[in-house]
Amino acid sequence: MGGMGFGLHEVTRGFGTSLVVLCYATPYMLPVFAVLVVPAVAMYLYFQRSYREMNRLASILRSPATSHMNESLNGVSSIRAFRSANRFIARQHLLTDRSGKSSLIQQNTAYWFILRVEFLASPVILSVLLLAGAGVVSSAAVGLALVSSINLGDAFKRVLMGLSDAEVALNSVERLGHYVYDLPAEADQKDGPDTPPDW
Repeated sequence: MGGMGFGLHEVTRGFGTSLVVLCYATPYMLPVFAVLVVPAVAMYLYFQRSYREMNRLASILRSPATSHMNESLNGVSSIRAFRSANRFIARQHLLTDRSGKSSLIQQNTAYWFILRVEFLASPVILSVLLLAGAGVVSSAAVGLALVSSINLGDAFKRVLMGLSDAEVALNSVERLGHYVYDLPAEADQKDGPDTPPDW
């Protein structure tokens, strides 16, 4: 879901601009935003925990598939010599399927969140339309507020997904720390093989 082509600072600036224009055009929107902040934050925190774990799982399951592919390519002559190609192909299919399932779950988690954010932006558009129907705001302000409220949902989605992707990207740093500090060190290399003294 990452790599939308925009920097997080640009998307945040666009979200802030849409929010300011919307509140300037219709100050009656401030209570609507105050009410929508609580479910938005709760939903983001719930999503972020799941998304982080899904990314960790996808990374963990992607490593064996990549490693098996590299090992197979490096040992292709031995695999052919022992006529084990079918066994290696079956193993690669299994590892690729596992990796694909975890990536699919991660993408579905992101789509779940994007759909909820879009639903959360709908009351803002509805409020602008209700204010227009009540005649509380001028038609020029309603047009400006309507355009800003439509852009607000997309900008809000991009900001939250950008924050999620930034946090999830730190998963690779976490994994490097695990490889450096948590895995047991290999034994020191010796000059020759150990031989029994009575040999």
